[in-house]
Amino acid sequence: MLVLVACTALELVIAASASADPGAGLWFHSDRGPSSTQALAPVPVPEAPHPVPEPPAPQPAAPQEPEPGTSLARNPAKVLHIWLTGYSFQDNTPPGSAIVSAPAVHRTAGGTGTYTDPITVAVPGHADERTMAWRSGTLFYLPTVQRYAIVEDSGASPAPSGQDGHLDMWVDGQGDSKTASDRCMDRITGVGIPAIMDPPPDQPVLVGPITSNGSCLIPKNSN
Repeated sequence: MLVLVACTALELVIAASASADPGAGLWFHSDRGPSSTQALAPVPVPEAPHPVPEPPAPQPAAPQEPEPGTSLARNPAKVLHIWLTGYSFQDNTPPGSAIVSAPAVHRTAGGTGTYTDPITVAVPGHADERTMAWRSGTLFYLPTVQRYAIVEDSGASPAPSGQDGHLDMWVDGQGDSKTASDRCMDRITGVGIPAIMDPPPDQPVLVGPITSNGSCLIPKNSN
């Protein structure tokens, strides 16, 4: 009797389930998946994120032409008072040469005195020991000879007391006599000579070497 009653109760549960949902069944496991009568809810597919545009790369500013009279030097112009002397092709080291120890714009001593082609000057100290008073490439303007000059050599004597430095200027003289070169060196030599360091490019220039064809190419009011 007890078994019969239990079976009868189970049948009642099955019958009740069938009457409540005719399409339902007691599936505890199936390899076939859900019944064809059961619709699957659509699975939402996430949208791909929209790419964020990268900001444009900054463009370099267009170079501006300097105003007339604007200095092309890297530092503000500075007026010094120096001991100015000269050296020539005849008394260079070694004599009869134009060798320099710290070339900047020339391989050998030279120049015409313009802003873009300044004349070589030597300064105290030694290039190989890096003890030069001014580094190679330092630009000057010398009003007494109306020339731009650039540091390209070393070995000049120390400046006397009270001077801002010593510039030993290349007077050239190649092809001329030592007498002519010496005369021109004497005429440009002096103490307290103004020298503009890092000068503007618009200063008056007497173009050419100091010694030329046996003469001294310097302003008339020079010594």
